[in-house]
Amino acid sequence: MPRARASIIGAGRNMDKTIAIIGVGNMGAGMAARLLEGGWTVRACDLVAARVQALVRLGAQGAATPAGAAAGAQALVACVVAA
Repeated sequence: MPRARASIIGAGRNMDKTIAIIGVGNMGAGMAARLLEGGWTVRACDLVAARVQALVRLGAQGAATPAGAAAGAQALVACVVAA
């Protein structure tokens, strides 16, 4: 039997809500992509500009700094390596 796909709560009604994601590597990029699919506005920031640009092509907003990503966002997700 096929497994039902989970839906994101409030999909389609989230365009006025911005979620900032700091660190869009393996984990952060996946979360950002799912949020974009659900209709959320995502603002992404990463030390590697190509990672941000990949999400911009999917509809995210890019930010050059963590402060720029967080400005005006209703929520912030940080996916960074403690190195």
